[in-house]
Amino acid sequence: MRILCVCDKGVNRSVHIASELKWAGHDTVPVGVHTAQPGTLTMLAGWADLIIATDEKQIEAIAEHVRGPLPIWLWEIRDGYSRPYNAVQHKLVRRHIDEHRERLIHLDGA
Repeated sequence: MRILCVCDKGVNRSVHIASELKWAGHDTVPVGVHTAQPGTLTMLAGWADLIIATDEKQIEAIAEHVRGPLPIWLWEIRDGYSRPYNAVQHKLVRRHIDEHRERLIHLDGA
């Protein structure tokens, strides 16, 4: 499955989520809604089978670039970690993956 992982700048939370999901066998791309050009967001939203955002404002920002029905999931992970793979952030990412494992499998098989 192709998963677009979204955060504000595309350098921390989305990178961490994308890396973990890639390890699980998905094609992933991290992106920041405040740093990517609108055309890039539109292209990536068109590429994705699923979008995962880390806060509500990102959903609003990325939804402008989505054409047609596309699942957008909210994995609330606050900003403020000093770097990707911070231990606290890692636990949150892993918890979301574990909680959504069945949904990921279902979408992947659809």
